[in-house]
Amino acid sequence: DNANTNWVTILEAPSQLQPDAFWDILSKWTTTPVYKQIHKYEILETDTVYQNEENEVIDTITYKRRLHPTDYLRKEEINDTVIHYRSQNIIEFTPDCENPESLPHYYMQAQRFSIRLVPITHEERQNIDIVDPNNVTLPPIETNDNIRSVSIELATEMLLQLGVGIEDIEGLNRWMLIQKIIDVCKSDKQNPFVQQYTEQYKLNAKKSRKGRTRNAKRARKKAFLKSLPVTTIIDFDGSPIDYKVQFCVERWEDDNYYNYEKLYKVCRFYLDLLKKWGKDFRKGGYKKKIQHDVVISLDEFTSKYRELKEKYRFWIDNDVWDTGMDPQKYVFEDVSIAAYLIALWEKEKAEWNLPSNQTFADLGTGNGFLVYLLTMEGYQGVGIDLQKRALWDKLSEFSEDITLVKSAIYPMESIYDADWILGNHSDELTPWIPVIASRAPVKVVGDSYLGQRYFVLPCCEWNFDRKFNAKHENKSRFHTYLDYVKHIGTMLGYNVETEHLRIPSTRNIAQIGRSWTYDLSDETERDIKNTKVVEELLQQAKFNSFIPKSTNHKRKFKG
Repeated sequence: DNANTNWVTILEAPSQLQPDAFWDILSKWTTTPVYKQIHKYEILETDTVYQNEENEVIDTITYKRRLHPTDYLRKEEINDTVIHYRSQNIIEFTPDCENPESLPHYYMQAQRFSIRLVPITHEERQNIDIVDPNNVTLPPIETNDNIRSVSIELATEMLLQLGVGIEDIEGLNRWMLIQKIIDVCKSDKQNPFVQQYTEQYKLNAKKSRKGRTRNAKRARKKAFLKSLPVTTIIDFDGSPIDYKVQFCVERWEDDNYYNYEKLYKVCRFYLDLLKKWGKDFRKGGYKKKIQHDVVISLDEFTSKYRELKEKYRFWIDNDVWDTGMDPQKYVFEDVSIAAYLIALWEKEKAEWNLPSNQTFADLGTGNGFLVYLLTMEGYQGVGIDLQKRALWDKLSEFSEDITLVKSAIYPMESIYDADWILGNHSDELTPWIPVIASRAPVKVVGDSYLGQRYFVLPCCEWNFDRKFNAKHENKSRFHTYLDYVKHIGTMLGYNVETEHLRIPSTRNIAQIGRSWTYDLSDETERDIKNTKVVEELLQQAKFNSFIPKSTNHKRKFKG
């Protein structure tokens, strides 16, 4: 392939990656989605060949895959072939597509593209400038307009060149690193590096919009770092640089298909990804910070989500929705939550051998669309809210079985005859959801006892009767609040499970109480224990009284 004149090297960079790390990273890359546009790879066929017909060692692994896009209603699934040439340190991607314009951007509209780990020559090694924090060499100013945002790696390299020790950098997030660069530039004006870039920072500060808003400050920081030198894949741990990484594409016959600026930007994304994964490999492997699909598997959720999304997509038409709110967000978010709950309930029904579908009570139901979806799918329940929404009448036109009730909720004495209590962005009712569920009577299912379960998706931080203002030293207020809500469920005897839902919202962390830490057979003892626990929780929260939001509250109820 190297001899093929149709192959063009778009980007290359010296690398501390060795072949073992290269293959560890790229093997995961083949089977694990790394792009936001793809949520799943399906391996259709695998073939391994160690020798060809002439008994030459070629050691190849071929994967035939189907790529499932995240936005599958607008984009079609595509098939591709990935070949690992292990003896040559080459991975080659070939999409099954004849029209380059229909290819996703991560295929760079190329007939084929490959990632290669190539040994560098002695002359190339001599020309590599390794940044030594103890002997800073200033790079020339190179403006890179292709970088939309500043990476952690770029900010780290700049700080090392400014003389900041690596021990003062580790553990900082991206904006902390950027702020540290700004602080150093302000404090050490005699540093020649600082003198080079101070003028550029001042210029960008003048160009950005006036004011002291958060967005204006971020714009100035981002504009400043865009003017800094481009990083390479070189790291600072002293490992030898024996190879370079190349990103190559094979041209189509029509050269007009190519946008080389776009090709470079996508290759740049791959390069930064390789660098990040390379660091993780040296630390003992990549450790995912967020665990999805803990309670319900991706396949279980996806199959149900696709079914519901296709079934109820007509709601995104503004003539149907007609609430003055964005249907793209609210419809698909509730469809995602409904798909998750239905997958969870189907799993529970099979595990407990339940005779019928579960029932539910959605407290603080809002526009009632989640109640509508669950009811239409055969799950009977009620949605309760203090205010009637404009959408309720529209939902009732589609089904007479939908039950939406305008009523205040008094959680100190409320008990609902339902299998599940739901709190979807239920605001001030959120900490009360586990309390209400723990108070319900226990049902006998076969030889077992089953209490009321709950699902809560916290949004705004509320305590039992006021706003929640506590904050852990090393956590955000929202994550401190999540810990608090989980603590309430745990104190009430639930095994609380946490799930990061796949919904179009930043507040996507749900908590589920569906099993217990104690025997439910003695209901009297359970009630006594729960009463004591609730009194203790309310005392700790300095609870006074719960007053539902009045009808003249400043909040506007639209949907």
